[in-house]
Amino acid sequence: FIAPFAEEDARALADVIGVDHVLMGSDYPHPEGTTEPLTYLNELKGFSIAELRKICVTNTDALLRAPN
Repeated sequence: FIAPFAEEDARALADVIGVDHVLMGSDYPHPEGTTEPLTYLNELKGFSIAELRKICVTNTDALLRAPN
């Protein structure tokens, strides 16, 4: 799983590792987060609504629920 920086090409990353492994980072003030997390959606061009839901919600939920 990877939470790319806002300036990175998340679509290219998803094409390599699969959209199921891309996460939205919102850990401000860490570099992968932003002061307004929803503005990250502006950087996620080329994703369907279903893919955006995975990146922003479902993938993190799946990661946190994964067995150790």
